[in-house]
Amino acid sequence: MPRVWVFWVHASSVTRFEESFRSIAESLRIPERHEANVDIFLLVRTWLSGQEIGSWVMVLDNADDERMILGPGGNKTDRSENSVPLSQHLPTSTHGLILVTTRSRNVAQGLVGYDADIIALGPMDSTNAVQLLEKKFCGATIKYTINELTRLAQELD
Repeated sequence: MPRVWVFWVHASSVTRFEESFRSIAESLRIPERHEANVDIFLLVRTWLSGQEIGSWVMVLDNADDERMILGPGGNKTDRSENSVPLSQHLPTSTHGLILVTTRSRNVAQGLVGYDADIIALGPMDSTNAVQLLEKKFCGATIKYTINELTRLAQELD
């Protein structure tokens, strides 16, 4: 068993979120994961909230959609619509932690509850962005000029 489990959860859509939870259930080999009507969110949340697996880190990536993550009213407790906010599916545990990446300050505040644990990052400067793209495209069959990479970095912001 790993010393610390690391799970990546894509929060850009409900579908990707669910796929990520299914992947976690597979990684952990949770026995009930293949049952027909299993609530994968409840299954994974319960499993990670328990002590059985030890320490874990969950990266909640691209949690930008306030309604989808926090609910219709922008907070975790608003249940005015039938759909449950994705934040309700996140486990709580003394042996696990969740790192959230988001472009929305409201989502960050809604998930964390206070500003002390929020680290705001700005966009990369163009030099670092171009260097990153150069590294990512170094093995590509199509070669890009610095001007093309600079333009791509500007488009991607």
